[in-house]
Amino acid sequence: MDSVPTHVNQRQQASTLSARFGIGAASLLLANSGFLILFLVYDLSLYQLVVVYWCECFWVGAFSVLKLGVASLLGDPFQNRYVNVSRGSGLFLSFLTVWFTSGLFFSLLAMLGLLIFSPLFNATESVTDSPMENLSFLASITVLLAAAHGISFIANFLCAGEYKHARFGTLLALPFKRCLSMLGAAMLAAVVVYALPELASTMTFALVIIVMKFVADLRLHRGERASLSKGHG
Repeated sequence: MDSVPTHVNQRQQASTLSARFGIGAASLLLANSGFLILFLVYDLSLYQLVVVYWCECFWVGAFSVLKLGVASLLGDPFQNRYVNVSRGSGLFLSFLTVWFTSGLFFSLLAMLGLLIFSPLFNATESVTDSPMENLSFLASITVLLAAAHGISFIANFLCAGEYKHARFGTLLALPFKRCLSMLGAAMLAAVVVYALPELASTMTFALVIIVMKFVADLRLHRGERASLSKGHG
C-alpha cells in the first residue's frame, strides 16, 4: 500500500487543528458575547467587570486540574526516555503537583483580590456604581465563561484526544497562561482607575477591556490547542 504523501498529512493535520480552533473560538465568542449583553443590560460597572474576570480564574484552575487528572489516568503525560512512570504513579505525582502549585496559583489570585477589593480601587463612586452589589449575580455570570472552557475541554481535550499527547509541563503551565488575559484586564483597569478616573467611568473603556480580553483569550486558546496537538508535546 502506498504511503500517504507528507503534504497530504500536513493538510489533514492543519484541517483538524482548524476545526478544533473553530469549536473553541465559537464557544469563546458566544460566552463573551453573552457577557457583553448582560454587561450592557444590567449596566454593570468597571469594578464589577473586573470581579467577573477574577472569578473566571478559579474556573480556569479547576479545568486545568481536571485536564491533568484525565491525562494521568488515560494518557501518559510523564512519558520520557529515562523512566517508565505507571498510571498509578502518574496520578499520585499529579496530585502532589496540584497540591504544591495550587499554593502559588491561589497566592497570585489572592494578591489580585486584595487589589480588587481594596478601598483604593472602589474609592470613586462615579467609577464604581455600587460595586459590591449583586456579587452572587456576578459570580453566576462567570458560568457563561466557564461553559466556554467546558466545551473546549470536552470537544478538544477529550473528543479530539489531546489527553493522549498532553505533557506534564504543558499542563502545569496552562492555568497560569490562561489567567494572563484576566489578570491583564484587571491590572489595566486598576491603572486607569487610579490614573484616569474620568476615562475609567465611561462605557467605551469597559467595552475596550472586554474586547481586548476576548482577543487575548483567543490567542491563548489557539496556543493551547497547538501545544496539546500531536507532535507538539
